[in-house]
Amino acid sequence: MATIIRVSLFVRFLLVIFSSHAGCTQNFVTSLGRNASEYAVGALPNAAFLHKSWAGPILVPNTTNDELFFWLFQAETETENLISARVHRRCDRPADKTLVWLNGGPGCSSLDGLTKENGPLHFAGNQSIPSANPYSWNKLANVLYVDQPIGTGFASGNDPATTNAIATQDFIGWLKAFYDVFPGLLSQNTHLMGESYAGIYVSLRALFERWN
Repeated sequence: MATIIRVSLFVRFLLVIFSSHAGCTQNFVTSLGRNASEYAVGALPNAAFLHKSWAGPILVPNTTNDELFFWLFQAETETENLISARVHRRCDRPADKTLVWLNGGPGCSSLDGLTKENGPLHFAGNQSIPSANPYSWNKLANVLYVDQPIGTGFASGNDPATTNAIATQDFIGWLKAFYDVFPGLLSQNTHLMGESYAGIYVSLRALFERWN
């Protein structure tokens, strides 16, 4: 029982399980794929403070209509300049890093984390108008929020994942399709992160990437 409790408490903490590094490149915005403009987010009501972002559904490969939804936020330039003014080492800039955030549940939209926890905009109390989050993680890196598995949030399709293995395969396949749109992110330091049941998602996907 004590072991079960410790594991349960552990996965509720923020997890940084998977980290990959394939060298550094220019800011990914300078090397967007040919379809990236289709996902560019324009001005949002009462949210002029937001930096560049991209959002929308991308099809899971080898499926008919299964799509995972994402919202990607570029790292804030001001913070990049602040850090670069200090002891600068190659790949230390926020623009050279990408955080992938997954909420848990299972079945909890990652937009919950975006708007209530670590995203650049949040809704305080019962407010219906967003405000800037001074502690947003895109001050430290590019941040990618993904609704998954199928049936969660804006992720839609006819083939909901019934096991962790299926959800993992769908996500890894989808991530490769995502990189077709944003190839510049492939050379980033990438960190897969999450909370609650995402402790299961993150560890399985890290192992999948490790051995495949």
